Amino acid sequence: MNFTLRYDLGCTEAVLHESGSLLAFQQAAHLLHKNLSIKFHQKQDDFDGANWDFKYKGHQLRLQYNVYHGISIFPANMEKATEKDNKTVEYLLHKLQGKADKKVQLQNSMA
Repeated sequence: MNFTLRYDLGCTEAVLHESGSLLAFQQAAHLLHKNLSIKFHQKQDDFDGANWDFKYKGHQLRLQYNVYHGISIFPANMEKATEKDNKTVEYLLHKLQGKADKKVQLQNSMA
Protein backbone atom coordinates (compact mmCIF):
# COMPACT_ATOMS: atom_id res chain seq x y z
CA MET A 1 0.00 0.00 0.00
CA ASN A 2 1.20 3.52 -0.77
CA PHE A 3 0.12 5.91 1.99
CA THR A 4 -0.43 9.66 1.53
CA LEU A 5 -2.40 12.47 3.15
CA ARG A 6 -4.78 14.72 1.21
CA TYR A 7 -6.55 17.81 2.42
CA ASP A 8 -8.77 18.74 -0.56
CA LEU A 9 -12.03 17.36 0.87
CA GLY A 10 -12.18 20.03 3.58
CA CYS A 11 -10.76 17.55 6.08
CA THR A 12 -7.79 15.23 6.36
CA GLU A 13 -7.99 12.13 4.19
CA ALA A 14 -5.54 9.27 4.66
CA VAL A 15 -5.16 7.61 1.28
CA LEU A 16 -4.12 4.01 1.80
CA HIS A 17 -4.14 3.02 -1.86
CA GLU A 18 -5.01 5.22 -4.83
CA SER A 19 -6.12 2.36 -7.06
CA GLY A 20 -6.95 -0.25 -4.45
CA SER A 21 -9.03 -3.33 -4.98
CA LEU A 22 -11.79 -4.77 -2.84
CA LEU A 23 -9.23 -7.26 -1.53
CA ALA A 24 -6.91 -4.42 -0.46
CA PHE A 25 -9.88 -2.74 1.26
CA GLN A 26 -10.62 -5.93 3.18
CA GLN A 27 -6.94 -6.21 4.15
CA ALA A 28 -6.98 -2.63 5.45
CA ALA A 29 -10.13 -3.37 7.46
CA HIS A 30 -8.48 -6.49 8.87
CA LEU A 31 -5.35 -4.52 9.87
CA LEU A 32 -7.48 -1.92 11.65
CA HIS A 33 -9.46 -4.59 13.46
CA LYS A 34 -6.53 -6.83 14.36
CA ASN A 35 -3.96 -4.22 15.37
CA LEU A 36 -6.12 -1.43 16.77
CA SER A 37 -9.21 -3.38 17.94
CA ILE A 38 -11.44 -1.36 15.66
CA LYS A 39 -14.98 -2.60 15.20
CA PHE A 40 -16.99 -1.42 12.23
CA HIS A 41 -20.49 -0.46 13.35
CA GLN A 42 -22.03 0.56 10.06
CA LYS A 43 -21.18 -1.08 6.74
CA GLN A 44 -22.57 0.13 3.47
CA ASP A 45 -21.49 -1.88 0.43
CA ASP A 46 -22.35 -0.93 -3.13
CA PHE A 47 -21.44 -2.17 -6.60
CA ASP A 48 -18.61 0.37 -6.98
CA GLY A 49 -17.50 0.89 -3.39
CA ALA A 50 -17.94 0.51 0.34
CA ASN A 51 -18.19 2.82 3.36
CA TRP A 52 -17.45 1.26 6.74
CA ASP A 53 -17.85 3.57 9.73
CA PHE A 54 -16.01 3.08 12.99
CA LYS A 55 -15.17 4.89 16.18
CA TYR A 56 -11.57 5.34 17.26
CA LYS A 57 -10.68 7.17 20.48
CA GLY A 58 -14.06 8.89 20.41
CA HIS A 59 -13.84 10.02 16.78
CA GLN A 60 -16.32 8.90 14.11
CA LEU A 61 -14.27 7.86 11.08
CA ARG A 62 -14.91 6.10 7.79
CA LEU A 63 -12.91 3.54 5.85
CA GLN A 64 -13.92 3.94 2.22
CA TYR A 65 -13.30 1.92 -0.91
CA ASN A 66 -14.21 3.39 -4.28
CA VAL A 67 -13.28 1.81 -7.61
CA TYR A 68 -12.45 5.28 -8.97
CA HIS A 69 -10.62 6.80 -5.99
CA GLY A 70 -9.13 3.86 -4.10
CA ILE A 71 -9.05 3.27 -0.35
CA SER A 72 -9.00 5.98 2.30
CA ILE A 73 -9.86 6.93 5.88
CA PHE A 74 -11.43 10.27 6.79
CA PRO A 75 -13.83 11.75 9.36
CA ALA A 76 -17.32 10.36 8.81
CA ASN A 77 -18.81 13.85 8.91
CA MET A 78 -16.34 15.60 6.60
CA GLU A 79 -18.06 19.00 6.70
CA LYS A 80 -17.95 19.19 10.50
CA ALA A 81 -14.57 17.53 11.08
CA THR A 82 -12.65 18.96 14.01
CA GLU A 83 -8.90 19.38 14.24
CA LYS A 84 -8.83 16.39 16.62
CA ASP A 85 -10.72 14.27 14.05
CA ASN A 86 -8.13 15.21 11.43
CA LYS A 87 -5.21 14.47 13.76
CA THR A 88 -6.72 11.07 14.53
CA VAL A 89 -6.85 10.28 10.80
CA GLU A 90 -3.14 11.21 10.52
CA TYR A 91 -2.34 9.07 13.55
CA LEU A 92 -4.10 6.05 12.04
CA LEU A 93 -2.22 6.51 8.77
CA HIS A 94 1.11 6.46 10.62
CA LYS A 95 0.10 3.39 12.63
CA LEU A 96 -0.90 1.52 9.46
CA GLN A 97 2.28 2.67 7.70
CA GLY A 98 4.33 1.20 10.54
CA LYS A 99 2.46 -2.12 10.37
CA ALA A 100 2.89 -2.29 6.59
CA ASP A 101 6.62 -1.46 6.83
CA LYS A 102 7.15 -4.22 9.41
CA LYS A 103 5.30 -6.71 7.21
CA VAL A 104 7.48 -5.83 4.18
CA GLN A 105 10.64 -6.10 6.29
CA LEU A 106 9.56 -9.53 7.52
CA GLN A 107 8.74 -10.72 4.00
CA ASN A 108 12.10 -9.44 2.72
CA SER A 109 14.01 -11.20 5.50
CA MET A 110 12.27 -14.47 4.66
CA ALA A 111 13.11 -14.20 0.94
